[in-house]
Amino acid sequence: MWHEASIDAAIGVDLWNAARATPEVMLGAKIIRRSLALEVTADRSRAYLAGAALLKDGRVVVDLIGAHDGVAWVQDEVSRMVKRNRPDAGVVVDSLSGAASIGMQLANHGIPVSLAVTKDLTRATEEVFDRLSYTENGDPYPQLLHSSHPRLDDAAYTARRRLVGASKTAWTWEKFGEVDVEPLRAITLAVAGLSMEPIAKKKREACYLMDFQELKQTFDRLKSKLIAQQGECETIDSWLRPELVAGFSLPRKATMEHRGLAALSRTPWLKLVVDNVVQAMYVDSINSEDGPCRPAWSIWLDNGLNSRQVANHRAMIAYGHSYGIVSPTWENKPRVRFASPQRMAVEFDDLDGLYPAYALEEIGKNTYHFYTPGLVYRLIERDTYADSDLGGLVIDSVVESPVDWVPVVQFANQRDLDGRVVGEVAPLSLRLSGLIKPRMTACLHSISIRGK
Repeated sequence: MWHEASIDAAIGVDLWNAARATPEVMLGAKIIRRSLALEVTADRSRAYLAGAALLKDGRVVVDLIGAHDGVAWVQDEVSRMVKRNRPDAGVVVDSLSGAASIGMQLANHGIPVSLAVTKDLTRATEEVFDRLSYTENGDPYPQLLHSSHPRLDDAAYTARRRLVGASKTAWTWEKFGEVDVEPLRAITLAVAGLSMEPIAKKKREACYLMDFQELKQTFDRLKSKLIAQQGECETIDSWLRPELVAGFSLPRKATMEHRGLAALSRTPWLKLVVDNVVQAMYVDSINSEDGPCRPAWSIWLDNGLNSRQVANHRAMIAYGHSYGIVSPTWENKPRVRFASPQRMAVEFDDLDGLYPAYALEEIGKNTYHFYTPGLVYRLIERDTYADSDLGGLVIDSVVESPVDWVPVVQFANQRDLDGRVVGEVAPLSLRLSGLIKPRMTACLHSISIRGK
């Protein structure tokens, strides 16, 4: 019956059956790397645990280890299989599937977890298909073998292709009829885990995955704070750069004379205040008690901070605060960069602490870096996921940080005991607004009377 259902299938009966891992095929095979993956159905009625092994000869063997109703069995079984197989990437789960919330629970119980993003899934899908389709001298010679399981076989016989991404060239598996596609997705995620970065054997206590509710609540708090900061910065910019931000709006019927007065009403005198303070702030060397600190100075120069420091100082003096962010690079050297309060908001648990408890950085339209102790999330806001557990948020990736704290430092102009910051412009702008606005209003009123 499956031959008819598999006519338009991505894999189909013949291709899948040709890749069975028979005892003869597996004779003498040596495993050099293992991987585990978890997937659940959308209604959470069934969960699937899959494994993959990379052989010394380059072939991959996959197996559906567990397929049971519900999800209550998952933690005990995953814990047992992780201890037995010691997968380098821990257990792999799709960050956009229902298994992601279970993955976070597993991680918080000390089970190593790797979150796969869409590109991991699509690349692994293509790898699975390419390995199944491999030929040698014109004859089928599959490089992916499987231990037959009824649910996995049914999924492979019937699953269709589903295009994903903006380019619509990448693809993954799509369910056909009433057959669960999750077993096939599980073994695909296990294949993806074979090429993922190994998880450190000794996981730091401070590094844990937040549950969805805590993550969403913290994100919402920081985003609200970021929006408020952006409004404050725009007000300050109207005094520093009036050619870009007027600071007020004119009536629709304003005359040319009104508009001319509006253009003349703001002169960036307060820019002189910022210039006067910043001109004395310039780092030209780094010294310790023992003299010049060459390693620290080398990091400063390698990151181009000699030229970027002035912009950071100006943001700190004008807005009251700015931020320094440190991240690792492939060369194992720290990357240091600066961010203004228009792009970053932080939250402190300890007001006397050097590092914030959490930080949110806006890196693009509806895209953010969310920093927690030991982890950096890449989050995307999408309306299409408004009904998800994260209420419109998508976890695009999670990267482990090499430190147990949030690698962000706040530079503050004036910071009080309650953590509030203020720059040099805001207090003076309030005073000047009180002087200018009544005169501007009177002037416009007199023009209006003359116009009548």
